[in-house]
Parts: sequence; structure tokens; C-alpha cells
Amino acid sequence: LPEDRKTQALFLPQSIRFNISLPYLSALASRVGTVQLGREHAFVSREMTQLTIRAHGPEMLISSLSGGNQQKVALSKLTSGKPIVYLLDEPTRGIDVGTRREIYSLLRGVARDGAGVIIVSSDTMELVGLCDRVIVMYEHRVVAEFEGTQVSEANLVHASVVGGSGV
Repeated sequence: LPEDRKTQALFLPQSIRFNISLPYLSALASRVGTVQLGREHAFVSREMTQLTIRAHGPEMLISSLSGGNQQKVALSKLTSGKPIVYLLDEPTRGIDVGTRREIYSLLRGVARDGAGVIIVSSDTMELVGLCDRVIVMYEHRVVAEFEGTQVSEANLVHASVVGGSGV
């Protein structure tokens, strides 16, 4: 999931339906290659429900959604494919607290189901709340690694400012 959903993850002038179904068109198509609209509608509706995307319907334009709902549409493009590893860059930047909780719950769920989740984030509290292991980089190099109870705000901030673990 790229950091900038508006320019790298979504087609803003298009609908929710278009954005969610685009990566899965081959799975939604008939043998002759045309998209089966009923199958597509069911797929998109299921995704909208699963990720609690708040919209009047799948034909709403992405540009008319809140930032949090845009981010959930971008995430649905990933979760539908059931990848074994997720790489998310600043997954909750610019979204409200309620949507953050929903995304955190989703990420914990995919990790609980066995997927690897790699998060790149400048939000220390996000890392503390979500991660079992954190690697801190300073000036393009790894300077510290924390696991379990060592993953704390104090340790992460210290390592990112000083450039080492100090533990």
C-alpha cells in the first residue's frame, strides 16, 4: 500500500466499484473474457461491507469519499487477494481516529490469520500499538531493532533521534 493513496493507490475520478474490482477483473470475468456484472457487484458489495466503507453505493466516485474511506478502498484492493505478506507505507496517515482503529483491527486480523505485515511508519505510537518487532533506520541504515516489551515509545524515539538503540 503506497504512502500517497491519491496519486499512487486509487483512480480518483473513478467509482468505488472500478477501484475495488480492477485488480480482480480476470477472476470476475466469464470464459469469453467479459466481466460478469452480478459477480462483480457481489464482490464489491462484500468488500465494502467487510471493510465498512461508508458510501451511498459502489458507483460513488472515490474523490467524494473521506480520506479514511479512500484508504479502506485502497486496502480492499490488497486484502481481497489474500497475500501472504503485506507491505504498507504510512497506512493511517491523514485519517480519523475511528478509521485508524478499524485499519488496525484489519491488520491484526490478517497477521493472526498467518500473513506477514510490514509497516513503514513515522508514527511512533502506531508502531508501538501494532508491531511485535520494530527496526529503526537512521540516515539510510539500520541502527536498532526492538522486539516484544522493548518496543516502546521511549526506545523508538531515542533510536530515531540518536541513531542507535541505547538499550
